[in-house]
Amino acid sequence: SSGINAEYGVIGNIFVSLISYRDTTISFAEDTENEIITCFVGLVYKLTEKEFLPLLVQLLEWSDGSLERSISFYNLSSQLSDKLQGLFLLFGGSIYVNLVEKLKRCKPQEQSQEYESKKMK
Repeated sequence: SSGINAEYGVIGNIFVSLISYRDTTISFAEDTENEIITCFVGLVYKLTEKEFLPLLVQLLEWSDGSLERSISFYNLSSQLSDKLQGLFLLFGGSIYVNLVEKLKRCKPQEQSQEYESKKMK
């Protein structure tokens, strides 16, 4: 079992390298990223929930590195949700919490204080 988990760790590292394409190239091509994601979705179909969750967490943590990584991760999440449909809801909570935290960090402090003062009235 630990050998299998190690293999998925290697696969996760390979996929992270591939999906980093947007983050590491000047001439980004959305078609290339979509093909990489299509391959990953094909892999996900073969995984159990216990095997998939660590890969998803690894990608979620990776996505915190930059705006470009976040865009790639949410593109991946969108395509996974389209393909997995209801099954994706099992994993959506972690993604939702991450998204809310990222949006909070993007919210200008001035607007945040203005909103809070209006809410109090």
